[in-house]
Amino acid sequence: MKNVSTFGISALLLSAGLCCVNAATASAGVTYAYANQVVSGGSGTYTSGWNGELNSDAGTAFSGPTSGTGSGHYYLTPFEPAWVTAAPADRAYSPAVLAQINPGSALVLQFANGFAASTSAGVNNGFTLGIHAGVGIADTSPGATSSSANYSGTGVAGNPATTINSRVSYLAVGDGTNWAWFAGDTLNGAGTAVTGTQWTALSSVLPSASNVPTGAVEMTFNNPSAFYASTAVAPDGGNNTVTPSAGTQLADPSMDFTGTLAAFNGEDYSQVMSTLNGSAGGDWFNLSNSGLSQVAQIAFIVPSGQSNMYVQAVVGDTTPEPTSLGLLAVGATALLLLQRNGKRQLT
Repeated sequence: MKNVSTFGISALLLSAGLCCVNAATASAGVTYAYANQVVSGGSGTYTSGWNGELNSDAGTAFSGPTSGTGSGHYYLTPFEPAWVTAAPADRAYSPAVLAQINPGSALVLQFANGFAASTSAGVNNGFTLGIHAGVGIADTSPGATSSSANYSGTGVAGNPATTINSRVSYLAVGDGTNWAWFAGDTLNGAGTAVTGTQWTALSSVLPSASNVPTGAVEMTFNNPSAFYASTAVAPDGGNNTVTPSAGTQLADPSMDFTGTLAAFNGEDYSQVMSTLNGSAGGDWFNLSNSGLSQVAQIAFIVPSGQSNMYVQAVVGDTTPEPTSLGLLAVGATALLLLQRNGKRQLT
């Protein structure tokens, strides 16, 4: 009976261990999720054709393919931000690249599955929410101001760096019941990196332009986005001038980027990509102090008097905590001990 019991426990632990391995393996290739389900708000003309995912397209100027190279196609680079907000009638097959929120209104998005918030300090140092708002770095190199589609700019940020299409809105995150509003960033001494994010006390009121709580502050989105992890295409997005080779490494949407616009001061295209260091960029937020155990929804609220707000992608890092690996190790150790005990009983 003892041997049977030992075998049963061993099998149970082994089963639990294999379960953890399978879960870790299954999630290894999918470490992030997009908030691409529109709950309410936004400009219907644009949002209806928006897929909410970070992709290679910065936009298409006129009839042409929406992926790969082709007439009018531009790749997303830090110097070529996403900019198409509606598919023209003659290109009904081409989705909008950006979702639009008009001043005085809100856009509420939802993740298909909530992801860890206050318990996620071990992932990206707690910076587990990234937002790509169609922002780019202004190119100050010779030829960058040309109106030609294939301008000769080489991609050089000013010193200080400035943006193309900086966006401003209030931001709130929720678990489906409670909401926390963005209350400001904590910066390092040089102002080149964000070290933490502050949030308001939780509220059950659905965010809107008429109920912005005391303590909430407007967020200025001014970090660029990149589809490739290197200078794989021309700074202006290519437009048939540079085609990425097969196997070119893509930027990682799940990797946090905590730098500020000042981190790019005076940098050329290669240096900008080095500063991003493989991340797809965007503005990232630390959720450890939000008071939420998970995030299921996000709201953008644009104050009256501001320009339109645009969203290309909202990324939630769903990388599991390493506890599963620890559980597996414990299970394996217990299994080994039980096996040894079983051998001793047989001898």
